[in-house]
Amino acid sequence: MSRKNCKTVLVVGDDPKISDILAEQESAYGCKPILAANGEEAFRIALQHPPVDFLYADLMLDNGYTMPEINGVDFARAFIKLYPKTDVLYMIL
Repeated sequence: MSRKNCKTVLVVGDDPKISDILAEQESAYGCKPILAANGEEAFRIALQHPPVDFLYADLMLDNGYTMPEINGVDFARAFIKLYPKTDVLYMIL
């Protein structure tokens, strides 16, 4: 996806420092970043703010920063099924 076409970027991660850095980066490109701390919150946001043009998905599992409601891999799989046109960048943080 070209940055010119970017409107809404959903950042899903449970490390607020990294999410804030990604949000600042996307704002600098003129995109509207929306932060979600976990998969459940991300799905609520995606339903409220369609379309999500780009998704940063934290896949990190089994450390101090895990998505408690749904793990990162399961979230990413489910999101892609529901929103197949959204570009996704998977992160392991």
